[in-house]
Amino acid sequence: MATTQLSTKLRDLSDRTKDLEDRFAADRESSKEKRQADIKSAQQKMSKARSDLDARVSKASDKASGDWQKMQASIDGWADNLEERFEERKAEHDASKASKAADRADEDAAAALDYAIYAVAVAEYAVSDAADARQQAQMAGART
Repeated sequence: MATTQLSTKLRDLSDRTKDLEDRFAADRESSKEKRQADIKSAQQKMSKARSDLDARVSKASDKASGDWQKMQASIDGWADNLEERFEERKAEHDASKASKAADRADEDAAAALDYAIYAVAVAEYAVSDAADARQQAQMAGART
């Protein structure tokens, strides 16, 4: 993958993070319909990101592909549970249960953000490693 592609992916990650922050601030004051639309949009983005990752993994080497598939299975199980709890929460009308469900949703969001922070740290390492590998390859080419 070319350095420009990595740079584009980093900009996309930055833009998405800013959009998420803005949407979170706005959602606290928005209508139910707007929040539901944001949830649907987030589900669509999650599905597209999964498809994009699947495509990338299918092009990876066998070892990298196996490692990514293991990670995907773990994330997919967690995301599926999140969506199930969302559906259950939509049907909840008891105030006490709804409050507990909201607390669990906050915990889920915090866990997802913690995972994203970890994923960014892993990405930071991978990008640094890629830059180092590219520079080593260029230096090796200059010596021949």
